Amino acid sequence: MANLDDEIDLDALDVTKALLGDTPKKKPRAKSKKAKDSTATKSPSKTAKVVIQVPLSMQEASADDLTLYNYHVGSVKNLKSTAVDYDAQKRYTVAQIISHKIFGYGYVAALSGHNKMEVVFKTGRKLLITAPAA
Repeated sequence: MANLDDEIDLDALDVTKALLGDTPKKKPRAKSKKAKDSTATKSPSKTAKVVIQVPLSMQEASADDLTLYNYHVGSVKNLKSTAVDYDAQKRYTVAQIISHKIFGYGYVAALSGHNKMEVVFKTGRKLLITAPAA
């Protein structure tokens, strides 16, 4: 049996062995303080950049998005009759023009996932919910 002063990390297998009379093995100790201190003094590279990933629904429209938006939405002569009102219970196709109550007119750029679609509006790309695929 191990002394109470010994440091023992137990997991489910070790507990089972202990109950059956076997003692768990001690885990190896961490490296010496000298090794830790030498790695702690290293500074990060000056060329390393922190990249913050902005959610798709918050991204601004890129130049490519605006070009595609103008091509799809701007080329339609009668936009009101062509656009379909957005409804989360409907299924849409790629390049279909939709009308959203908040974002205005946009076109479906891609269907992503089981019930999501990327729509390009004049303000940027948005990820919207659609009806699940049949």
